[in-house]
Amino acid sequence: MTDMTGLRASILEESHEKGRHHLAAAKEKIHTELEQKKTQLLLEKEAYRMSQLNDINRRVQREKQQLENQARQSTLTTKQAVLKELFLAAEAQMTAWSEGEHLSFLKSVLKLYQDPITVQFGQLTAEKLSEDTWASLIADYPNAHFERKSISHEAGFLIIRGQIDDNYLYSSLVTGLWESESFRLASDIFQAD
Repeated sequence: MTDMTGLRASILEESHEKGRHHLAAAKEKIHTELEQKKTQLLLEKEAYRMSQLNDINRRVQREKQQLENQARQSTLTTKQAVLKELFLAAEAQMTAWSEGEHLSFLKSVLKLYQDPITVQFGQLTAEKLSEDTWASLIADYPNAHFERKSISHEAGFLIIRGQIDDNYLYSSLVTGLWESESFRLASDIFQAD
């Protein structure tokens, strides 16, 4: 019986050894799978975090671009307002000229015309001309007819040659200058920006 007991003990020992071996293998497999799962979760978490960071970065870049665009637009609007004020001030200054300054400008323009013309003044300029000035103009420029009817609320004058009107009304001159020169002037004035 001792042989039987020894065999039994040997079989039990072998079974325990196999069980321990299976248990150790199962533990190792579970540990390996756990480590793989941890690594996979960490990679997924890092990918998700990077995706979130990229979304935040894109949103920040978009908002930054919008702010820069708004700042540029605001600066442009301010520059345009400053230029508009300059042009309006120039028109106001021309309108406020003395009779002599109006006449000086008129005479510099009349030198350009040899054919018969009609001169029609803006109301604001006509009001500054004395009767002596009207008489002097008529005498000095026999090829010109000086119309007494003026253009309401305007300064400057029109030169009428048949069907063609050459516009020297100060508002039109300043508007024309604004349209043709404002970009160049803005570049010159605000070149530091």
